[in-house]
Amino acid sequence: MLETLAHFARYRGSVRVRLGRRVASLRADPRYTIVPHDRRLSEAALDLYVGEFADSTFSLQDCAEIEIMREYGITSILTADQEFARAGFTPLLRRYLD
Repeated sequence: MLETLAHFARYRGSVRVRLGRRVASLRADPRYTIVPHDRRLSEAALDLYVGEFADSTFSLQDCAEIEIMREYGITSILTADQEFARAGFTPLLRRYLD
């Protein structure tokens, strides 16, 4: 959620309004779990950032995502970033280079 909202931060008006409504509908849908970015998650992400992944290109947000995926037993991620394989996940998108 955070990265998606951050990506659309450059847009204004109706795009942000529609995205905000979509996020609200996902939060209200019992089929989805949105994990709050709380103090415990922030500390766990920082521990990964300066510890296990100190020599990687993972951002602090990436480390938060890794922490969440580990907690929930998620093994695949919808990304083309192959560095997630290093963390034990299966990237579901191929990176296309021209």
